[in-house]
Amino acid sequence: MSVFSTLEEAVYYSLVAYTTLGIGDVVVPQHQRLLGGMTGANGFFMFGLMTAMLTDIFRHVGRMQRGLKD
Repeated sequence: MSVFSTLEEAVYYSLVAYTTLGIGDVVVPQHQRLLGGMTGANGFFMFGLMTAMLTDIFRHVGRMQRGLKD
């Protein structure tokens, strides 16, 4: 049994859930709705993680350009 009829629909649903948009034009069966919430939480977590990593990288590059050691 497949939740999505095409690969395009599955990828679209994943991207919408991952970015926490939650448009709702693609609906999964009730017994599998946790999939969207978990994907959205993962996207929210990854946004925060990437922000922290980029901030640290920019701080490190700035210190290196000024000739400071960590």
